[in-house]
Amino acid sequence: MHKKILLILIVFGLPILAFGQNDVFAKNITYSCFKKPLSAVLVDLSTATDINIAFDPSVISEEYIISINIQKESLADVLSVILADTNLEYEMLGGQIIITANPLKDKVGKFIFSGYIEDAVSRERLAYANVYSMKLNVGVSANEYGYFSFTAKDSIVNLRFTYLGYEAFTATLSYEKKNHVISMTPNILLNEIIIEDTRLVKKENIQEVNTFPLHILNNMTALGGDPDVIRLAGMQAGVSTGADGLGGINVRGGSIDQNLILMDGVPVYNTGHTLGMFSVFNTSMVKSAKLYKDAFPAKYGGRLSSVLDVRTKEGNLKKFAGDVSLGTISAKFVLEGPIKKDRSSFIISGRRSMIDPWIKSFSRSFKNAAQNDGQVSYSFYDLNAKLTFRVGKSSTFYLSYYEGKDVFGDETISESREDSLDIIDNYENAWNWGNRIGSARLSTKIGKKLFMNSTAYYSQFSFDAFKNEQSRSTIDLEPNTLKYDGSLFQSKITDIGYRLDFNLNANNYHQLQFGLDLVRHQFDPGLAVVNESDSIVFDDEVLRRADLKEYLDPTTESGLEGNLYFEDKIKATDNIDVVLGARASFIRSRKKNYISFLPSVIINSELSEDFLLRLTYSRSNQFLHLLTTSGLGLPTDVWLPTTDELQPERAWQYSASILSRFTEFGHLEIGGFYKNLSQILTLREGPVLDINSGTNWESDIPTGSGLSYGIETTLVKNVGKFKGSASYTWSKATRLFDEVNNGNPYYFRYDRRHMVNTSASYRINSNIEIAMNGLYLTGNPVTVPSQFLPVGPDSPDFISVYTEKNNIRLSDYKRIDVSVNIFNKYAWGRQKLTIGVYNLFNWQNPLFYYVRRNKDNITQPERKQISILPLLPSLSYSLTF
Repeated sequence: MHKKILLILIVFGLPILAFGQNDVFAKNITYSCFKKPLSAVLVDLSTATDINIAFDPSVISEEYIISINIQKESLADVLSVILADTNLEYEMLGGQIIITANPLKDKVGKFIFSGYIEDAVSRERLAYANVYSMKLNVGVSANEYGYFSFTAKDSIVNLRFTYLGYEAFTATLSYEKKNHVISMTPNILLNEIIIEDTRLVKKENIQEVNTFPLHILNNMTALGGDPDVIRLAGMQAGVSTGADGLGGINVRGGSIDQNLILMDGVPVYNTGHTLGMFSVFNTSMVKSAKLYKDAFPAKYGGRLSSVLDVRTKEGNLKKFAGDVSLGTISAKFVLEGPIKKDRSSFIISGRRSMIDPWIKSFSRSFKNAAQNDGQVSYSFYDLNAKLTFRVGKSSTFYLSYYEGKDVFGDETISESREDSLDIIDNYENAWNWGNRIGSARLSTKIGKKLFMNSTAYYSQFSFDAFKNEQSRSTIDLEPNTLKYDGSLFQSKITDIGYRLDFNLNANNYHQLQFGLDLVRHQFDPGLAVVNESDSIVFDDEVLRRADLKEYLDPTTESGLEGNLYFEDKIKATDNIDVVLGARASFIRSRKKNYISFLPSVIINSELSEDFLLRLTYSRSNQFLHLLTTSGLGLPTDVWLPTTDELQPERAWQYSASILSRFTEFGHLEIGGFYKNLSQILTLREGPVLDINSGTNWESDIPTGSGLSYGIETTLVKNVGKFKGSASYTWSKATRLFDEVNNGNPYYFRYDRRHMVNTSASYRINSNIEIAMNGLYLTGNPVTVPSQFLPVGPDSPDFISVYTEKNNIRLSDYKRIDVSVNIFNKYAWGRQKLTIGVYNLFNWQNPLFYYVRRNKDNITQPERKQISILPLLPSLSYSLTF
């Protein structure tokens, strides 16, 4: 301890009576000044708070000039801010605040302060938390593992730490400590009102426009009462989905395969249950989520449109905790706790659909009412598990596992009899699809400036789809005829990969990221098509999935992908940040090599305290291709690699936006984008693509280009108990293929001219909150016949004539959802009851059109609309302990 010399020459204010130290520092004040000497500011604060503040005028330099505007901030925070750029400190002594000089703070050099930011309750590390210095007018962000590094010229520094959903925290750090652990207190309890504090420090979080507010996710109105991170992504400006969320997300005119979806850094190839209505991400496991729509950080690559980086929880290191939830659609649980307190932890979660018996019972009744037998069955499940081990003070080892699967079946048996002729028709569809992911990760802090993370992972997505239409007849119970058309389509994509990532904070003005990743992709698509001429089954036998296994001759394709990347986040001036990124990509497939250099530039310019300008440019490529007939993410889609004939897909994009924080509780963002796509794939119009081994299937796949551009607007306003946001997007997306649509451009399947998303919540009291979501989308383009030609003069059959692709639009999509959340907090835990209504006004939104015979005029076909989700009430109950 250095000896402190205390000279109390001036005492301001009235004597105070029995104030505890915490009560004094926690006292809130409102105060403003402009270019005022520090000594005069201290006098003002003493008078305003009625608290003695004592100091020696000789230790306060006349150069310390203060300009500040604060509203109801704690005295401790105010003193930390105004003394941050001085060699002065404060402490409580004898019922008054003493200001003294610290010789250590006069020691000038290059000092590094680093460590981890974590939850004070569970010790869960907080990804992407903000670190800010008022003195230097500069801030840094923690990485996805909560690691931060900050450089200052003083050996002692005051830093302010903020994280959405946590109380802002100001700490005084000394360079002598090698590893700082910053514990932040959460304020998102189920029955508390959350207001993000942005009044004292605004710049530290104004650029984090891609971070999802997960507390809004947990309280949003959701289908079946189960909130979903993919649905939250679909509510962002520039992001569209199919009807009722089917098919995943489409970002700025891109297709679903052009989104890189990551779970703890590992690619997830199919993110949807129930064809995209629900995602594979169990909300109770999600710790953070970030969506990138323009220039990605250089460490991400391999996709053209977006990156959604979802990080899951690590497990409570201090105590056992859990969550149980039961909803209309599914039930789920989470259990976490320490293996060895403060050193290792586990977390496990599971989710399963609850509607299986209802689907079977109702479908059986419907089929029986139509004088048929059979049923529809559907179920899904998820399982997450993670082990976390703290190794020493600076390293952490993780083991993670995920498994999820969907099973769908539809069988109809129809029997008819005419005289001695009996006809039995069998129709069966059976789909199975799912993901399996495993990873081992080691993150370590190397010194005070360098952080390393290494990950080895395995990711597999597989599906198969069986279909059979069979008719058999008997005469006097003797076999007569047997006809069937059966198919088995299967595909599998398997990745085995390794990544090595480094974060190097050279100083506060250069934050570097660099690393490499290697991945081996293997693809196993296959298709078997049979009929009665193949003589697989006979007489009264029914064709089943197992009968087609031996006829399946899948193609096996493999490829190697390697990437090197480098990124520098530069603090160019006090008002301008520049991010320069470069990614070198190497792809090898069928002895052919592809090499790409992919630059990116991001410029963030603070035009004033409340206005931020953002400009971006980026190039990207994609090794993987998804061929789809519907765009819905159905199990008839197939992943294919780049080959010697199919080149990688490529894109470049410009974007610009301006963000205005018009008050301390809201902001408005307006921007635009322009994106060009090349070497993209589609299916040829005509027969089904034969992808069995031995066929030259690449020659049947057209390659072409795409173009998309648009304007996006987002408004966010949080005032007291009210939280609201609204976004509007105008955009246009087209495709061009020489062999499709007669070589003319056509609108992309998810081209939506106008998109409006709104959400709002209001906290009535500490126990009740109401919420609302609103959605309006221009109908997406679909292809329908332009005319119908009769087969003959007296024939009821007709021929559909198609002259243009995506020639009309579905009706506009609109939906309003409402819900009420009821909270209760007890000594042992918390509970939440959610009552909601999905599609409140029961609008019949179209999924697709189909053509059928008109019963009133059999010579004139008619177009019919299929809608799937009407008004749906939901009830969900969760218990946290």
